[in-house]
Amino acid sequence: MGDKAFIDSFLAEKRMCRFSVTRKDGGQIIRPIWYIWEGGKFLISTKTIGVHTRIVKRNPKISIVVDKDDPPYAAVVCEGEVELIEGVGTDHDLIGRCAERYLGPEIAPKFMAGPVAQVDRVRFIVHPNRWTIWNAGADPPFSARPGDYS
Repeated sequence: MGDKAFIDSFLAEKRMCRFSVTRKDGGQIIRPIWYIWEGGKFLISTKTIGVHTRIVKRNPKISIVVDKDDPPYAAVVCEGEVELIEGVGTDHDLIGRCAERYLGPEIAPKFMAGPVAQVDRVRFIVHPNRWTIWNAGADPPFSARPGDYS
């Protein structure tokens, strides 16, 4: 399996991502969050008022990791830039897709009716430009190395 196929397959699995953005003082903020992987981009819906949103307005650089934390271990790490989409209101289209993916059809409607889904949101479209991948379950297994998504 080539790198692109591995990345697409791995990111299609139901896993949380963690993203990191950089404060003015150089410190990092890391957030776990739901995502949709689509068209070679991460789609993330998050609160308009979040500190991470203020940081992305100033500096759109972002790092993301999605990993498998049980054996055989595997991970996809990317560095990229955020295209920030504002004015999406509650972004029920994307947050609804995420709720369905992560919570399932029985719980997603309850989540969508609750307070978390009623806040004003922005959308991060993350355009990856550098990859690191590893997969201890591959044949043969491989440790962390640059990935190629071309």
